[in-house]
Amino acid sequence: MRTHPQAIVLVGPICAGKTTLARNLQGSLQWQVIVTSSTIARVSRERGLPESRRTLQDVGFELATVHCRRFARMLLEDHAWQGGRGLIVDGVRSYELYSALELEVAPMPQRLVYLDLPLDIRIRRARRRDSISTEELVAIEKHPIEAGIRSMRAASHYVADATRSPVDLAVDVREWLMTGSTGN
Repeated sequence: MRTHPQAIVLVGPICAGKTTLARNLQGSLQWQVIVTSSTIARVSRERGLPESRRTLQDVGFELATVHCRRFARMLLEDHAWQGGRGLIVDGVRSYELYSALELEVAPMPQRLVYLDLPLDIRIRRARRRDSISTEELVAIEKHPIEAGIRSMRAASHYVADATRSPVDLAVDVREWLMTGSTGN
């Protein structure tokens, strides 16, 4: 059974596995991946700002809340997305941006997938991947752009159990997409 093109928006806290899931889905669905952090980093560089996590969070917050419709267009343009082509958006951090993307990709359906992963596992991943301490991760997640992510869980079409292996998680999401479900 083939999955009809749609926009899948991956959201979740830091170190939940969004990028890994995006890559795995890209490989199996042959859909384009858009990484929001690459556009945020580009805008930061153009402004002459350092690419520190705090700066990227601040710029991302501004783009996703104040200029969300323009940011949605920038994401699609930066990644040369062609309408009607399946799309996986990695790292949306606000419901405003999710809504703006939905307008930009219409009439193609858009689905919000929330990756749920306990804090203790995310802490281990943050230490291993980014050498971030527990205190640093907790402080990072207090930024307004991160705080909004928790509210997106309730609005998601599918809550993915990110404790599963990356391969199994991609299979779960792909199967959910093929059923045409609106919930998990």
